[in-house]
Amino acid sequence: MKRHLVAADADQIQHLLFRSSHLREVIGGSMLLSQFCKDGTNAALAKIGASSKADVIINDGGSFRLEFDSPDKAREFLEYLADSFRKETGGTLTVAGPIEYEDDESQTNNKEDGFKAKNEKLQLDLLNAKYCREGAEAEPQLPISAFCTSCGTELATDYATPTPELPKEERIQTYLCSNCQNKTKERQEQKHPFFNRYREAIQQWEKKLNRKTEYPFENPMDPAELIGSLDATQYVGYVLADANGMGRYFNKCKSKDDLAKLSDDLTNALWTSLAEPIPDLIERLIKRDKLKNLKNRMPIVPLILGGDDLLALVPARYALDIGRRIGKAFEDEKEMNKLGVTLGVAVIICQNHYPYTLAYERGHELLKQAKKLGKSLKSCKLSALNFEVIIGNELKASRADQAAKKNEIRSTLKPYWIGSKAEPNSLEVSNAGIHLDTFLEQRKNLKSIPKKRLHELRRFFDQEQANKPRDAAQWTKDFYEFRQRVKPENWADALNKTLAVLGVDSNNNWRSVLRRPKEDPYSASGMLDLIEAWDYAFQLHIEDKEYRVEES
Repeated sequence: MKRHLVAADADQIQHLLFRSSHLREVIGGSMLLSQFCKDGTNAALAKIGASSKADVIINDGGSFRLEFDSPDKAREFLEYLADSFRKETGGTLTVAGPIEYEDDESQTNNKEDGFKAKNEKLQLDLLNAKYCREGAEAEPQLPISAFCTSCGTELATDYATPTPELPKEERIQTYLCSNCQNKTKERQEQKHPFFNRYREAIQQWEKKLNRKTEYPFENPMDPAELIGSLDATQYVGYVLADANGMGRYFNKCKSKDDLAKLSDDLTNALWTSLAEPIPDLIERLIKRDKLKNLKNRMPIVPLILGGDDLLALVPARYALDIGRRIGKAFEDEKEMNKLGVTLGVAVIICQNHYPYTLAYERGHELLKQAKKLGKSLKSCKLSALNFEVIIGNELKASRADQAAKKNEIRSTLKPYWIGSKAEPNSLEVSNAGIHLDTFLEQRKNLKSIPKKRLHELRRFFDQEQANKPRDAAQWTKDFYEFRQRVKPENWADALNKTLAVLGVDSNNNWRSVLRRPKEDPYSASGMLDLIEAWDYAFQLHIEDKEYRVEES
């Protein structure tokens, strides 16, 4: 039987979601996109007279795959869907198809007429359409107008409040476009599917761990303020995650059912992974007496979750461990484990009022490095995590991709391995880095070191803070003198152990790291990484009192 495949993909999703002045609108945008994928698809099908939802293969995360009996119906559907998407969200869709294929492959001897081959061609057509646009696009112009004060790019349609959830006396009135008002409406709905899937995933983990929480987790009104209140310094953590090589797995799907199942499995795995740290995090926060004034509020807030992308706001103190646990839970999910899918993760720790667009932009660069490392090995594929702490309003340049020069010290071991598969089961893996678990353990091991000594160590390991570039021989001499000077102190043995784990041996030689077969090995240590993450390298399964310095 002849069928006709079509595809549609939302353009510049991050731009669409971040086109807002507050994080609450980012969440509203995520909710709006999620809801449109379901309701918009159904409305478009109803508009063209389609009576069955069986035509839907994928409609999630801004991606659509459907099939129809006739090419005319397929084109009509795409036209209506794209128009509705523009009106509802202010964004655009790129569409491709229809492409004819043989639904019953037993009726043809040519594999090129089957679903797998035609789906691959459809995906290629979609990418070509997305990146090779032609023609002009008209922009609305009016002699007198007001722009939306939230997104700043669309023409305002109403003088309304962006925060209807606040008490009436606290609401402000301002100029808003229709798209930002739609985001607000979605955010108001407490039982929205976007958060309901999250709540269900949390409940599944609680049931698995035989725990029960009294917190139903209301939709967050001000995510940055909420999560920032969980840290004395008002810092927060942004966790970005992206599944590695999903395009390859989707292209391997031999039928529409396989494609739909993989899409659902991927989304479910991301929700489950994000919920995994919640029970332990609640327990830790209760013991620290930080939840007494935050009842019903989410301690981890999903900002974006769709396709294979995840962005969440987490407490800074546990941000690295939360990122690690998300990676491990994702790999352990039944369907992802069966395929061997790995995850790239990036963590940005910054002040709660730091511009989230800049945090995301920097995190995306670090995520690329983590994914590149995870996919660079020949013997296996591993999940990896990269991170950075932004102090105040600074935005540091990346050192990770700088070439190691002769006799010059390379600072970092980032990214670190995460997940259940990230074990040194081969020389290639152990040569390329260490597990984040091992890294985080050194925070507890070195808990007794005075802050003054930490600052001294930073000067040895941070090339940027040195008065002038030092070659390896000079560094070895200076650091030997430092170790001899602090040898009588009670934390010296712990320091030696941590240095050995993080890449500096007893002779002050740095670890030799080889991450890509065609590159030369370079010298590196994770000591500066530990100092950078010192206040944010706590693990959820370890009580805070175990990090305190023991009184002598």
